[in-house]
Amino acid sequence: MNADPQTRSKPDGEREASALEAGVRRGIAVVARGLRKSFDGGLVRALDGVDLNVRAGETVALSGPTGCGKTTLLSLLALLDEPDEGELELGGVPATRLRPAEPWRAANVGIVFQLHHLLPHLTVAENVALPLAVRTLSRRDRRDRVAGMLDRLALCHRADTLAAKLSGGERQLAAVARALIARPALLFADEPTGSVDSATGQVILDHLLGWCRDTGATLVLVTHDAAIAGAMDRTITMRDGRMR
Repeated sequence: MNADPQTRSKPDGEREASALEAGVRRGIAVVARGLRKSFDGGLVRALDGVDLNVRAGETVALSGPTGCGKTTLLSLLALLDEPDEGELELGGVPATRLRPAEPWRAANVGIVFQLHHLLPHLTVAENVALPLAVRTLSRRDRRDRVAGMLDRLALCHRADTLAAKLSGGERQLAAVARALIARPALLFADEPTGSVDSATGQVILDHLLGWCRDTGATLVLVTHDAAIAGAMDRTITMRDGRMR
């Protein structure tokens, strides 16, 4: 498909962003049809025909036993992997149009992993600023946005600290700041509280839900914690690669 001149003039990370935002305004966030994914040459079937609809602004928990396909599904929704079969739309835009995925994801999607995945040789501010690399922002705007996000998560005093020097809880909070910095309409979180104590976990959950409440963002979160799942608008239980 040939892009129109207006689309071609945009940075890679902003391609299809206007279409995504239009879809979200219509109440469409995630639509998946018949997603299948196997590993080890087809010996391990992680997903077996998953259909999913998530409304814009909705918060959804994916729960179920280890190995049921939760993380695999989240990886497909976040465009970290591709399905063997099935169709996926984000904000009404087919995933096949959201390629290359990396710059588009950095501009439009926030992801929080169970382990922070910060770059240890960069400061907190530098780590948080990474998703802004694909945005057409001035240096001052980028600095101000990072400062505002660190203030929101009470990390201003750690802005110039190397990530390697942070506590485990601070690293995860910095990872949340990095996920939110691009002001994403879509948030995906894979056990974001699984590696921290319960108090820090509650702070992380409050920040994620607060962001969704303040901005209308959509959140799909993988968790084994019934209390966290109960804080979401809806919980979907998975087993053997299917939704129950």
